[in-house]
Amino acid sequence: MGTSTNRTLSRYIPGGHRIHAANPSDREYSRRSFILWFGCSGTTLVLVYADSLEDAVEEAAEYCAGQGWVGLVIPHEDPDPVGDGSDPFECEGLMHTESGWVSSYEWGIFAEDPTPAQISAIHHGRPMPAESGNV
Repeated sequence: MGTSTNRTLSRYIPGGHRIHAANPSDREYSRRSFILWFGCSGTTLVLVYADSLEDAVEEAAEYCAGQGWVGLVIPHEDPDPVGDGSDPFECEGLMHTESGWVSSYEWGIFAEDPTPAQISAIHHGRPMPAESGNV
């Protein structure tokens, strides 16, 4: 599993953006936090507290599926999630999560271990301060 961080997107979103908190109750005992982006244009941001990126993706996928956001998580029941290969725009890079399939090109790391100031900057559409936190 893995995807590269979109550093341009992670620095600034004009006008701000809502950040959905997938598991705020896990904040007290998780070692890390991630803001993951979902969707073909990265417009859905999910804050996840987890000990690893793999756990964060699982939590975020569960949250997205629970919200009913069709297209971000493809149900396991889909009879052919990768298509028949006849369409060049179909992606065969699907990642399995407990909640369903996540397309490899429709998620990424927006910020790793963001500080409260960085989360606020993302939410309010300001450039993110260069503080501790791996962004």
